[in-house]
Amino acid sequence: MTVEEMKAVDIRTVSRDELVDIRDVVIDQDAPKEERIKSFLQQIGKNDMDTAKKILSIAENIRKNSEETA
Repeated sequence: MTVEEMKAVDIRTVSRDELVDIRDVVIDQDAPKEERIKSFLQQIGKNDMDTAKKILSIAENIRKNSEETA
């Protein structure tokens, strides 16, 4: 599912059985950022590169914004 398709989903209609329990997701905080994101996506079942690239872009923008406001 693409990010655009995900945006179009009405969350009230999603089956809870199809979702990953976020409490079961484990991220190695010592791993590089790209590896942490890759691990997260694999654990939640979103392995496509477009999603990973968009998340990396968002993370980079957040980092830049936090540096500018610091």
